[in-house]
Parts: sequence; structure tokens; C-alpha cells
Amino acid sequence: MADTNLNERPSGGQPTGVDLSGIVGRYRRHIPLVLAITGVVLAADLGFTLLQKPSYTASATIFYAPRKAEVGRDSNASPNDDVARDQAVDTQVEVLKSPVIADEVVSTLHLDQDPEFALGDKYKGAPAAARDALIDKVVGNLKVRRVGQTLLLNVNFSNGSPTKAARIANAFAEIYISRQINQKINSSSTSNVLLNSQIDEMRRKVEEAETAVQQYKAANNLLGSDQGTLTQQEISSMNTQLASARSAEAEAEARLRAAQRQLKSGSNGEDVGAALGSQTISDLRRQRSEVSAKVADLQGRYGPMHPDLKNAQRQLTDVDGQIQAEINRIISNLAAQVEVARSQKASIEGSLGQARGQLVSGNAASVKLNELERNSDAARTLYQTVLTRVKETAAQQAVTQADSRIDSPATPPARPSSPNKPLNMLLGLIAGLGLGVVAAFILERWNARLTSVDDVENGLGLPFLGSIPTVASAIEKLTTRNPIDAVVVHPLSGFAEAFRGLATTLVYGNAGVPVRIVAITSAVPEEGKTTTSICLTRVLAMGGTRVVLVDCDLRRRSANVLITDEPEVGLIEVLDGKATLDEVLRLDEKSGAYFIPLTKGSHLAKSPFASPQMDKFLEDLKARFELVILDTPPLLPVVDTRVLAQKVDALALLARWRVTPMRAVRAAIHELEAVNAPITGVALTLVNVKSQGYSGYGYQAYYHKDFKKYYQE
Repeated sequence: MADTNLNERPSGGQPTGVDLSGIVGRYRRHIPLVLAITGVVLAADLGFTLLQKPSYTASATIFYAPRKAEVGRDSNASPNDDVARDQAVDTQVEVLKSPVIADEVVSTLHLDQDPEFALGDKYKGAPAAARDALIDKVVGNLKVRRVGQTLLLNVNFSNGSPTKAARIANAFAEIYISRQINQKINSSSTSNVLLNSQIDEMRRKVEEAETAVQQYKAANNLLGSDQGTLTQQEISSMNTQLASARSAEAEAEARLRAAQRQLKSGSNGEDVGAALGSQTISDLRRQRSEVSAKVADLQGRYGPMHPDLKNAQRQLTDVDGQIQAEINRIISNLAAQVEVARSQKASIEGSLGQARGQLVSGNAASVKLNELERNSDAARTLYQTVLTRVKETAAQQAVTQADSRIDSPATPPARPSSPNKPLNMLLGLIAGLGLGVVAAFILERWNARLTSVDDVENGLGLPFLGSIPTVASAIEKLTTRNPIDAVVVHPLSGFAEAFRGLATTLVYGNAGVPVRIVAITSAVPEEGKTTTSICLTRVLAMGGTRVVLVDCDLRRRSANVLITDEPEVGLIEVLDGKATLDEVLRLDEKSGAYFIPLTKGSHLAKSPFASPQMDKFLEDLKARFELVILDTPPLLPVVDTRVLAQKVDALALLARWRVTPMRAVRAAIHELEAVNAPITGVALTLVNVKSQGYSGYGYQAYYHKDFKKYYQE
């Protein structure tokens, strides 16, 4: 039965959403397991419930409201306003369950003499261990819990006797309150004794701490807390002055370096910045200009030896000397300004260093002073606290009350609290179903084998070619259990239709690409590969297709089942040139199909499928037949299929339903992809269509009963 459209999918091939029906179908086959586990758990739960003895639970309610007489506070103030109230209530719950209270309950009610609490001879000769075991037994039946977020505590005790349960619950509540009163009285007395013994010592420590503070101030000349601030302000001012002095120094040095560079570069000093602003130089330059004009005029009138010309030239030389002298004086003044700026900066830096030293010294002394003042404040605060605590303790002793009271005593219950049969059965049902579902989930997840179209398309990423059913599940009225004969005997059955669907998908699945040679293979042996190849060939031949089956499994030679005699020539003999194609072709008279067998010793041939003779052989078959089917060996143990896969137009990879591991199929796909084989898809073989339909694993398998009217068995 072909199964090429198991789930409705969009054109992209991916599910449009969560397929709830598919999920239910996958796990439906595990319903017997779930029911079995649920039944076992329910039976165990019922037996456990019936074997339990009735138990009664009595409950006493305690109201916890701590009181505290606080001197100097409003008497109406409630300690319940404390943010730690919830922690205090939870603490009281643990106190009620403490072995100390349980021990007192045992002594008060003489439970050690009660036969119900007898421990037998197990602790004979060990009274301490026997007492501890008895206390543990009593505490084991006690449950104390807080009622919501209130201040109410429920003291529950369970026992086979309702009267005894109420009596023990009330005893726990009463002893708990009695212990509170005794603890308060003892605590107050002890606190008073300790506090009174510490007052004088604390007073002396306060005096010593204050004296130490005053002596340290006097010894280190500490004027007060503002001294450090004044020093810091002085340092800040000096830092500002130092920055100005450094700026002035940098400016003076820059002017001096600029003048010196100009002089070194050959300048006569007239273009020095400081000289340009000098009035004296300006006057001398104007005078020089006049004398220079005069010299030029005299040179034009008279000869070089004229007295007036020589006198004018001497005046010009004299003016140049005065200008140079003035420039030298300016350069000297720039150097003097640099020295003055440096001296001012050094003076400020010295004063700043001294101020910083004073600040460091003052800070060091202040650190010690602060420590002494903190010690003094701590001693004074502790002293005041102890004095206040003494007054509070004295007041508490006058009004000692328990922080709790019994809000409602326990009464003997009318009905047993356990076992709760309806609840136990409900929990057993839930637990059984839960364990069953978990077991089904684990079994389904661990069963990493191909089962459905989703396993193929989503798990392997390949198209699903169909499901090849078993003969027994696809044909009800069998006349033969041999599948290769069943397609001939029952040509219109669902079994034969499955092969027609597979053939249609292989030949016409890739529109526009002609398919003449088809390879049938599997990842591992025993997958129904040869049976599928023979049945596929016979169905096509009976449908009028001229088809030939070539047995390429050199080691198994499984296609020889179609003949009764041992062939003398076969495929290898044709490839070796020892026989012709007509000599090896065999006719299957039942279907009209042709097939080519293998002879003994064929497995000894060396790489027959990689030879040019194999290519010519396939071309000859294509010339005489419409379709050539190659029954190839399994991929993983034998390399031959990887060679043949490169010569075919389509390839069907078979996997046995619920048997073949998915990792083996993935490994086979990897081998085929490595040689660029044309993998058409994956088909599942030996499928029990009845079980598959019950599990909801396929569109056609699911409607197997509805499709039966289309088949003639």
C-alpha cells in the first residue's frame, strides 16, 4: 500500500503547526503499557490504603502575641509591628516541635508507661537511647503549622485513639506556654545580675575614653575640626598661585628662546618681538633712516673720500651700535625676567610643600583623634544602653506574662484523618498515569528507529516514497505467504498497490527528468531489498512495462529465487565477454518480467561495476527495456552500491519499519551523498499496516479499513 501523503503539508514540505493528532497517534500504541503501569500503581495504592490503621488527628490552636514592657515608649505599642515578625512566628513553630518539649510531654503524661508507645526489647539496657527513640516517635506524630500569615499556630497530633490524640495535643500547647513564662523569669533575673555587675566597669571606661581624647588634643595642638579645612584652603590658594607662576615662567622662557633663536639664525635683532615694541629702538631706527638717506645723497654728490660723507658714515655706524646695544639690553632683560619667574615659582612650591606637610601631620593626628572620639562615644552609648536595659528588666519582672495563649484547646475528633481513601486512589491514579506517560515517552524517544513519514522527512530530510506492507497485514484472505508470489496471485490487493505507488514515485517523482535505471538498496542487510526489487519488477511487468531486474548483489545472489536451476552464465560473464546479453536474460513466466542472475563465484570478480563494460551493458539494457531495476547490496557493509549509484537515474533507500536504526540510515545517506547519488527518497518495508493505522502513523495506513473496498484480494 503506497503511503506517499501521510500528513497534509504545505508546498514547502514542513508542518504548518503542531500536529496534535500525529502526537496522539505516535503514543497511542503505548496505551496498553500506560494502562498496565496505572493498574499496578492503583493496585499497590489500594493495598497500602486497606492495610493502614485508622488514625485520628486532634488540633489545639495557640495565639502568639509577644509582649515587652519598654521604658520610655507608649504602652500600647505592639511588638508585632517588628519587620521580623514572620521569622519570630516560624521560630515558635520549630520550638513547639523541639525534643525538649516532647520530653516534658512524655514525662507529664507518663507516655513511657503507655503500651502503645512501648519500644519492646530493642533498647533493653540502653535507657538513654530508649528515651530518645520514644521522643522521636512522639514527635513523628506531631505536626505544627502556621495558619496562613496570621499569628495562630495549629498543634496537631495523630493517634489511633481520638481521646489520647486530644490529650497529647493539649499537653504540647500547655507545656510550651509554661516554658515561656519560666524562661522569661529566668532570663530577667540573669540579665539583672549581669547588667548590674557591668555598670561600674562601663562608667570607668567612659571616663578613661573622654580623658584620653582631651589629653591627645592638648599634646598635638589640635585646635578643632576646622584646622584641617583652613590648611586645605591655604593649599588651594597656593596651587592657584603656583599655576600662575608656572605660566609666567613658561611665557618668559618662550620669549627668551624665541629671541635667542632669531639671533642664532643671523638676525641683527631688529625683528625680535621685544625689540619691535621698544620706543628707543623705534627712535634709533628713524634716526638711522635719516642718516642712511644722507649717506646715500652724499655718495651721489661727492666721492668716497669727501669729509662730509665720512662724517655721515661714522654717524650711521654709531646709530647701528646704539641699536645693537639696545637689543642686547632687551635680551638681557628677558633672561632676567625668566630668573625672576623661576624664583617666584620655587618660592611658592616651597611654601606649598610646607603647607602640605602640615596638612599630612594634622590629618595623621586627626585620624588618631577620631578613633579616640569614636571609642569615647561607643563607651558612652553602651553605658546608656545598659542603664536603660536595667530599668526595662526591672519593669518586666513586675509584669511577666507568656507571649502565647491557647486560643482553642483540642477536642477528640469524630472521624479518622487517615487513610483518606478517595484521595489516595486519586493520587494513585494520577501517579500511575504519570508514570505510564513517562514510560511511554522514554520508550518512544529511545526507540530511535524509522516509524512514520515524519521520521523520514524531518529526521532524515528526504522525501517519503511509501510503505511496503507485510503480506499478512495487507491481505486478509491469503493463498500464499510468499510476497513475490502474492503480487501475482493478488494483483489488485493493497499489497500489490504499494509497489505500484513506489514505482510511480520513482519513475515520475522528478517531473521532466526521464528515469530509465533505478537502484534499490538499503543501509543494512535483511531490510526486504531483494523482495521489494522482485515485487516491483513483477508488478510493472504485469502492468505492461518492459522491465528487467539485474541482480547486483554478488555475495547473496538473492534474485536467483526466481529460478530453480543454477545458472551457468550471468551478469559477470557478460561483463567479462564470456556470454551475450541474450544468453543471460531469463524470463519470469508468471509476470512477463526479465531478470539477469548471478553465477557462483561472482563475488570473486574484481570491481566489475566500475568497468567500461558495465556502462556499455547498461546502455544495451536501456535500448531493449523501458526500465532497468538494479538489486544492489547493502550500502554500509559493501562498497559496490556506491559505484552503481553513480550510474542510475533514481535510487530508493529501503529501511525496515520499527527495526532499522536511524543512525544507520543516516550513515547510508552520507555514503550516497559523498558520490552524488540521485537519492529519490526512503521507503519503509515490512510495515504492519494494521498496527501502523492504529498508531495513526500514516494517512493511508490510518484509513486502511476505508480503503479496503478499493482492493480485490
